[in-house]
Amino acid sequence: MFYDAYRLSADTSAPPPGMPLPSAVAVETAAFVAFNGRVLPRIVAFLEEILTRPAGSPDYGPMHVDGAYSVFRMLHPDVVTYLSSPKFGYQRSSRSDISDTRPFVDKVPVLREAANVARRLRGVLSKSPD
Repeated sequence: MFYDAYRLSADTSAPPPGMPLPSAVAVETAAFVAFNGRVLPRIVAFLEEILTRPAGSPDYGPMHVDGAYSVFRMLHPDVVTYLSSPKFGYQRSSRSDISDTRPFVDKVPVLREAANVARRLRGVLSKSPD
């Protein structure tokens, strides 16, 4: 696996360039991710399996794909993961299309536009030069 735009938890640092990311380290966002073709059947099977399980299953039930990739990596430490350095892109801040809940600001047109401007500004200000 290869992440070229990602976010790690604040208490985790990226490995030196060219060194793999330990399988126990979760990647919080997966804006740009690439897979080796030999691993694809395993990832597809894993994603399909978690969709068949109930939420909260100890065998991992449905979840957002970012988390599913990290769980897959944790359960399959033989799949080597690399991170780009520097990052090739970033995940911009936006209204969620995958959440079941919408904040109040996204329900009112004038507030939604103001929130979108604030999200763009936060995205510009938070871009890291690494």
